[in-house]
Amino acid sequence: MNNLRKVCKKNSRITGVIIIVMGILVLLIWGRAGYKFLTAKTIDENTKSLSDYEGKLVTFHMTECWGLYEDVTNPNGSNFTGWVTYNMTDKKTGDGFWFGVWRKTKYDDEMKDFVYETRQYIDGLADEPKGATVKGYLLKMDSEDKSYFDNFMGENIEKREYYQIIEGYLDDHGSKSITLTMVIDLICLAIVAVGVIVFLIGGIGWDKKLKTYVQMHPGLTMDMLEGEAGNGTYFMNGAIIVGSSTLFYANTKANAIDMNNICWGYHFMKRGKNPISQMIVCDINGKSTAINCSEPIARDALNCMAKKCPWIIVGYKEDWDRMYKRSLDEFLRLHYYDEKQKDAGFGGGKYVDPFEEYERQHGPVEPPKNNDGGSGSGSSFTDISGWMDRNKDQ
Repeated sequence: MNNLRKVCKKNSRITGVIIIVMGILVLLIWGRAGYKFLTAKTIDENTKSLSDYEGKLVTFHMTECWGLYEDVTNPNGSNFTGWVTYNMTDKKTGDGFWFGVWRKTKYDDEMKDFVYETRQYIDGLADEPKGATVKGYLLKMDSEDKSYFDNFMGENIEKREYYQIIEGYLDDHGSKSITLTMVIDLICLAIVAVGVIVFLIGGIGWDKKLKTYVQMHPGLTMDMLEGEAGNGTYFMNGAIIVGSSTLFYANTKANAIDMNNICWGYHFMKRGKNPISQMIVCDINGKSTAINCSEPIARDALNCMAKKCPWIIVGYKEDWDRMYKRSLDEFLRLHYYDEKQKDAGFGGGKYVDPFEEYERQHGPVEPPKNNDGGSGSGSSFTDISGWMDRNKDQ
């Protein structure tokens, strides 16, 4: 079963690569919040130009807050309040810019206290406020924000560049939260880690389901199963193997189906955006197994199975599908029982239970009797084994 092991290992590694690529793509598309958070630039009253920081995540410590200049609800429903925080000016050249900070409304009470502390400090009535450190997206004010800012500052405001920070966000609309984005980043990194693990340990435990199959079939051993697989007919480089009485198939794990229990097989195809091509194998218990493969592979594998196990119906009909789903026993009487009887040496025809057939020819069969007259194990019962042997080839 070396081919099955190789297929499982290869598919596991392919799965690992796909997981890694998906995790990295989401990480790149979403914006790498963790990286931006760790590399956020700090700006303060000594910063002479903000052009290099515009559109980026920055950290800013507010040492003063003069008041509220705008209170709005942005389009995505998050409530923000705009606060006038600092007149940052280069004392040598006189150049500078006005600065505002948008904070969530949950900080309003805290910011109002900050405004009071600032005014007390400016009037010489209190020590310098402890301030507040914010981290968020830096952008220039638009014309509407500028008008609010000018109205607060008064008509004599000196015209300079207007900048503002949206705290806790990575864009200018307050729609990409740093916290949420970092959570997604961590999830993506975890996905990448899982992909790496899958890639590195690909193939481990590939035969776990085969061992379970052996346990469910008394008298069967892994050596016997391996011998049957080795002498089977290979399809898709060993991803599908038709043995004498067992169907083997592999994806990331190898599996096996007892062909004595298979009654129907057909190819299924779905076209369109997400095409599907599968070999569907149905058993006598109403369970269907889908194995990914092309139509030619499915056709050849099913024909090979039917040649070795003639009780397997090959091909698809809607009537069969409805019958299999609604009346399994009726479906089995189409072909399975008949061919199974032939395989057992009883000839064809409608399935007949051997005891029922004996009773039809010879009368009722007496069940075993206990000494107390009840049914159960005992020595007085009709033995039809000899009759079965004599009639086997008729």
